[in-house]
Amino acid sequence: MRPRSCPRETLLESLAVRRRLAEVRGVGVSLGLLAELAAAGGEIDRARPLLERALAMLEQVGDRPAVLWILTALAHVELASDRPDAARRQLETALAISDELGARTMRGWTLASLAETDLRAGAPSRAADLLGQAREVFERCGSPWGIERCDAVAHQLRH
Repeated sequence: MRPRSCPRETLLESLAVRRRLAEVRGVGVSLGLLAELAAAGGEIDRARPLLERALAMLEQVGDRPAVLWILTALAHVELASDRPDAARRQLETALAISDELGARTMRGWTLASLAETDLRAGAPSRAADLLGQAREVFERCGSPWGIERCDAVAHQLRH
C-alpha cells in the first residue's frame, strides 16, 4: 500500500472502494467523514451536500447511531451558516434518536447544542433550561468534557 499525502485523499480512496463494493453504509460513513473534514477546514458549503447525501444513505440502511452522528454534524454546519432554525430541526430529530437508542451521553451533547442554537436564535431562557438538562445528563454520566461544553455555552449565555 502506498503512503497517502492527506486524510482527504485516504477518505476519497476509501469512498471509491466502498462504491465499487456497493456498500451503502460505508459510502455514507465515508461521505460523512469527508464532510466533517470539509467543515473543519471552513468549507461549510461543501460539507452540507455531503452530509445530506450521507444522511440519505444511512437512513436507507437503518443505521440509527450513524444517522444521529450525521444529524448532529449537519446541525453544526447549519449553525456555522447562521441558520439556527435549520439546526434546531436537525437537533430535535437527533434528540429523539438518542432517546430511542438510550444514548444518554449523546442526549447531553444534543441538549447542549440545542441550548447554543436557542442562544443564537435569541431565546436565552429556553437555552438556559436546555443547558441545565444537559448538565444533569453529563453529571449523571460522569462526563467532564460534557460539563466543559456546558460551561462554555453558559459563558456565552452570560455575555
